[in-house]
Amino acid sequence: MVLPTATVAPTPVPNSPASYSVSHADRVYPELAELYAINLSFKQFGMEIVLTANIVGGPSSNRQMHCNGTTILWGNESGLTVKGDCLPYDDHPNFARSHRFQYTFENPGEAEIVFIYDNLPPASIIVQIDEDLVWPVATPNAPVSPYSQSKIPLHLLNNPVAQELADLYSLELHVVQNGSTVEVHGIITGGPDSHPEMHCRGIEVNWGNDVISVSTADCSPYKEGDKFSRGGSSFGRDNHVYQYTEAGYHEISYRYGELHAFPVVIYVDPD
Repeated sequence: MVLPTATVAPTPVPNSPASYSVSHADRVYPELAELYAINLSFKQFGMEIVLTANIVGGPSSNRQMHCNGTTILWGNESGLTVKGDCLPYDDHPNFARSHRFQYTFENPGEAEIVFIYDNLPPASIIVQIDEDLVWPVATPNAPVSPYSQSKIPLHLLNNPVAQELADLYSLELHVVQNGSTVEVHGIITGGPDSHPEMHCRGIEVNWGNDVISVSTADCSPYKEGDKFSRGGSSFGRDNHVYQYTEAGYHEISYRYGELHAFPVVIYVDPD
């Protein structure tokens, strides 16, 4: 399934705030712009957009790319800046190549979404906001992702546990890509630290090519007050590494027990 992508915009993005265009121009490193590019893809559920920004090219370890801040501009409606929060460069030199954002628009119409990763030129993509639109749309004889028209897999829509956990928690999927080798881990936010359905659950990664990685934990039975691991790059069980052998777009999905992350779409070219 090929998603629409946008290439790096080497000049300030049209219709973006003038203050942003001026301030960001001073933070672009020309040598990094020659090494790296930003690919944008999105999924749409009516007025809601889930945007994935993948940084491709160049080495995964680069001090000027480490732990940089990101900014997302949702047309003329809203903007969000996220400061980098990660381990010291010497301890974890690989920067995060994949970033996911979610936003629900209030008004229909055309919107230009802008993604900025500090030290790189911005990237933009134009979407049509309409409450009746769902993207991507299945094509005849093509495999359909269970995430194409739902926030959780279709077979879990009637699962009350999955619905409860989705209301309480958010599972963020983080992807670090180095050529055809991809490492993923999940981080759980929100909700209480203790929950019987979050205790010592298995982790499943679907790499988007019929390959699934599973990890389990050996724990004692749940007792009230027991805290579960929220994950992160320092938790070995939450990390999964896979090397692709075929070029193309791959949709990676990740779940912890019955809690599902939004999938991340990457492009891999082993050559």
